[in-house]
Amino acid sequence: MRAILMSVLFIIVVVVIYSHVTEGDEGTKAQIERSGSQMSQSIQRISP
Repeated sequence: MRAILMSVLFIIVVVVIYSHVTEGDEGTKAQIERSGSQMSQSIQRISP
């Protein structure tokens, strides 16, 4: 029973940490969106 409880708590902690890392204000998702926006602007400035 104790092993099951520890496993469940570990999974919950991992999910919470993952969500904070990826979806926070400075999370991975926001950084990727900013990077994509900067690349898009750079591409638009290139004259053919």
